[in-house]
Amino acid sequence: MNRQFGEPRQELFSSRAISTIFFRVKPSESYRNALERFSSMGLRGNPFRVLPVEQTAGFYAPIDAGSRVTPETIAESSSTFVQIVGQMGFGKSALLAAVQSHVEEAGSLCDRRYLAIDHDGTFEEPIEEVEVFFLDEAQRLHRKGRRAARLWRDAESGRRLIVTTHEDLRKSMGDDALTVELPRADAKLIEEVFRRRIAFSGGDPDAITLTPQAARWLATRSKGALRWVEKVLYEVFQGVEVAKKIEIDEKLLRKLPQK
Repeated sequence: MNRQFGEPRQELFSSRAISTIFFRVKPSESYRNALERFSSMGLRGNPFRVLPVEQTAGFYAPIDAGSRVTPETIAESSSTFVQIVGQMGFGKSALLAAVQSHVEEAGSLCDRRYLAIDHDGTFEEPIEEVEVFFLDEAQRLHRKGRRAARLWRDAESGRRLIVTTHEDLRKSMGDDALTVELPRADAKLIEEVFRRRIAFSGGDPDAITLTPQAARWLATRSKGALRWVEKVLYEVFQGVEVAKKIEIDEKLLRKLPQK
């Protein structure tokens, strides 16, 4: 089923269902109280809770207001090597998941792997049938691993390698790369992510709002890292007063313990 960009994948199960199916225990009283509290705001839980990256793929607006580079254009490009470059918390993994969603909808067989911080630096090929290989944190490949990744891509026509990285990998993995550099999140992007998070959690983005001043404060304090912004807003919603109209302003944000 086709989805519009900005429309995240829906959760398959509610938090309560997950507790029942996987843990087979009754939710604690504090957990039930929290669910009831968010329900009274029209929300299915804290809108800034941690979610699988596949579900957050649609939260992030096109890279910047003046750019034509979107998940759709990356997915449809003819480039056999694409690198998404950005610092920690800038939204690389979410953009990668959004690109994968579009590639899969077009009918290509994909595989995606995350290279953990303790990864040994080697490149492990996917199964032979894979046409598009997604690597998250590709800067963790060592020199031979990067060469092996390039050889895998070049070995057969039609193969594509799409990666996220903290550093430019063109010298070691291909000068022909389509390079997408993620800028720091500005106030406009933060406001859009806020609205999408609220809507995804069942809330009304016109009733639960973030003021422009608050968005600018978050952009400045976070130095453009969306992950930091979402952690702060999670804490805000853990303590915000229940009301029909909720406005998150700079004064409220400044009350939080500063880290």
